Amino acid sequence: MNDKPAPQHLRNYVQEMVEVGVQLTQMLEHMYRFQATNPDSSGNPPPEVLRDLVAATLQRSFRTSKREVERATNLLRLASTTIAEEFLLVDPEWAESVRNGEAEDDWDDLSDLEFDNGRGSDETLLH
Repeated sequence: MNDKPAPQHLRNYVQEMVEVGVQLTQMLEHMYRFQATNPDSSGNPPPEVLRDLVAATLQRSFRTSKREVERATNLLRLASTTIAEEFLLVDPEWAESVRNGEAEDDWDDLSDLEFDNGRGSDETLLH
């Protein structure tokens, strides 16, 4: 890990990315709760509904060129790919067992871990 702080422009980008992530997470959580309590709802998966809803909303507000949106998309894709490749979520119970010395040789099992990158495909975390 790099000990040097990230430049301010990158920290600003990440701040906005996190804010959007929080908003989208709250919206998805609400949509899943609504779907669970309203069986007569559309039946479409909340992520699909949210994508359509946000795209329609942004379409009304965005006054940027197609090229600018494509550049922003590429930046987000790079950020998403990098995060997926560099971060590993560890179960708190497993982490505690490692700290207590109870998880000897468990590191070998990490090569089998997989995750869902949010786009419907699983990828191996560690190679």
